[in-house]
Amino acid sequence: MCCAPQCFIGAFHSASLFVAITFLFITAEALHTDIVNALMMESLKNNLVQACDGEKITLHCPRNTHILIENTFYGRLVPSTELCPSTAPNTFTLEDTSCDIAEAHAKVLEQCRNKRKCKIVVKPSFFDRDPCPNTSKYLQISYKCKPISFDDQNFCEGSNMQLSCKQNKRLAIYSAQYGRTVNGQAMHCTPNTPVAKDI
Repeated sequence: MCCAPQCFIGAFHSASLFVAITFLFITAEALHTDIVNALMMESLKNNLVQACDGEKITLHCPRNTHILIENTFYGRLVPSTELCPSTAPNTFTLEDTSCDIAEAHAKVLEQCRNKRKCKIVVKPSFFDRDPCPNTSKYLQISYKCKPISFDDQNFCEGSNMQLSCKQNKRLAIYSAQYGRTVNGQAMHCTPNTPVAKDI
């Protein structure tokens, strides 16, 4: 993987050799594959957002990426004195600190999956039920911005290859192949020298 703003690979000088690179531009537009996406997940930033009942929560991803929900929690696991205090009087003595709405993840997925931007008003009615009505709750979401674009490039013998990224962007190499096909011809390249046989 190359994390520098620019990666340069010099000329190759073996007969009928080629290099095929599969790489990811965060700002490119191309076909996406689940296998490649899965392999790239670890390199993607994890975003954490949180909001209390009555507030809005916004998930946002840059261009050519979309929202991938990792984890969701809606309910309460800590006292309201520590997080999202209730505005209603006398609720502290009634609150349930083991309140967890299991359907929260599915509802957030339904609302935000494969979008670049997603807004949710945090309230029990969004989740269709409220098992702990006397407890003020909060929504916590962990998400990533999954690239929707991968590109392939082929470079022939004797040519220079230069891959570059804009400032603050990353170029992630998924796979690279160097050599020739079984019949001795380079893929996508016009032979300009005699092809050497494999030994």
